[in-house]
Amino acid sequence: QQQGLPGDGDIDRTRYRDEAKRRVALGLVMNEFVKVRELQPGDDEVKAHLEKLASSYDDPQQVISWHYAERSRLSQIEALVVEEKVIQCLLEEAEVVDNEIRFSEFMNPAATGNTDAVSATE
Repeated sequence: QQQGLPGDGDIDRTRYRDEAKRRVALGLVMNEFVKVRELQPGDDEVKAHLEKLASSYDDPQQVISWHYAERSRLSQIEALVVEEKVIQCLLEEAEVVDNEIRFSEFMNPAATGNTDAVSATE
């Protein structure tokens, strides 16, 4: 036990395991989506994203140069651009279905058996 962190007995391993499985599954699905759609970050898109990010700093050009100076930093921006492309594709193709439910059903879908509310909140 270090720095006030809980000992091994206090960790809810199931919760962390479930979260890790969910993240891995999401990553695999996203990677396959990118592969099938052949989504790539365009140079102009990366530049625009970086300019937008840098605009909140005192010296935007310094921030932009810092990202371009090291491949790993630029890769992070490229990953964000691809992620935005995935989201845009999904939003363009999504079919929205209105479903009225009570607030209590939305907040506690497991208790009411409303699996639609579960899907909407996950």
